[in-house]
Amino acid sequence: MVTALGLTFWLPLYQGSMSLVALASGVAERSWHLPLYVPGPWRLPAAVGMLLLGALMVAVVARLLLRAPEDERGGGNTATVDHPVREDGAATPG
Repeated sequence: MVTALGLTFWLPLYQGSMSLVALASGVAERSWHLPLYVPGPWRLPAAVGMLLLGALMVAVVARLLLRAPEDERGGGNTATVDHPVREDGAATPG
């Protein structure tokens, strides 16, 4: 999953940012930018939505990558189980 998101997060970031540049500069050519193909009043929200989608994907990848070393060390589950101790000091079986 990390690889798939890591390889594709640039697409919505690029689509959104280049669409915003095209909208701000008044370029009439649509190119292949998805937000420029939606009806007029929805172009700006579509471009901002693409940027937010890309930012969300970057955040998910970063979170997964930063969390991975902790899980590899076995730090994911730190719960301990208390075993009752008999009077002679030995733990009772489970």
